[in-house]
Amino acid sequence: MANMARLYLEQGFYRKADEMLSQAREEKVYHENVDFYSNQLKGILEKETNEEQAIPTKVRDYREFVFDFARAVSMVAEEYNELEGVWITDTEEFKEFRLTRISLNRLKGEHEMERETSPSVNLLAAPPAITASFLRQRIAFEGTLIKAGIVFSVQINRGGILTTSTVTGLAIVASNDKIRFMAEKEGEFKFFMAKKKKSG
Repeated sequence: MANMARLYLEQGFYRKADEMLSQAREEKVYHENVDFYSNQLKGILEKETNEEQAIPTKVRDYREFVFDFARAVSMVAEEYNELEGVWITDTEEFKEFRLTRISLNRLKGEHEMERETSPSVNLLAAPPAITASFLRQRIAFEGTLIKAGIVFSVQINRGGILTTSTVTGLAIVASNDKIRFMAEKEGEFKFFMAKKKKSG
């Protein structure tokens, strides 16, 4: 029965596996794998419960942002004419970027920064040396401004042809010095803020 329960577990038939394991535990003597697979099933069910509980929070955040974005693009909003400049974000991936307005509703941004990679140890040097290496990361931002909303795309190049990733999303201009972002990368949504760097 333990082997049948294992097969049900592997195929995702958790209720059937539980029935099989419960039936096996009713026997006076049962194989030790019954307890092993019972514990495994318990762990799987706990993990799924935790993941299911996290989904409503993500869905709520996503839904609230989309509703706010819909209001930002549909309602008559104040003009945001002072979006040009350096913006600092609260996310490690973008850090900061410079926005330029290239037309009435088109925004473009760029930024380059050095990122430290994992330190390496040269054991052949006398004395052994620890060196840090840096790679250049380039961020290219393009966006369309629709009233107080921005539909954007960001290309992040981490120093090579095969190290470019694209992030797309929506942003809401809260003021000339504050923008809320919702970015999507590989099916995951991330929410972050950007504040305009004060010049001077």
